Amino acid sequence: MTRTQLRSLIAVSETGSVVGAAQRLFVSAAAVSAAIGSLEREIGVRLLERVGRGVRLTPAGELFVEYARRIEGLEEEALVRVRSLGDPEGGVLRIGAVATVGEEL
Repeated sequence: MTRTQLRSLIAVSETGSVVGAAQRLFVSAAAVSAAIGSLEREIGVRLLERVGRGVRLTPAGELFVEYARRIEGLEEEALVRVRSLGDPEGGVLRIGAVATVGEEL
């Protein structure tokens, strides 16, 4: 499973078409189709079904897209965290508050 395959599937799910996904990813429609076709062969499940001139995610495709989005998010989070280790003044700042602390003050 590659980043290209996952991004292609996510783009198809968001745009509703292979052509739309290709435009979003700045590649050819053939490249998007090839990426998804190879992903389908790798996992052994159809992710897209042809409907007229377009495509639709199968139930397996809808489920797989959810995981693909999580994988993309985790990858981005990992990059941000690792890169922040090399930059002591950079990184992620998280601020939280609880109403009960203010009541005690």
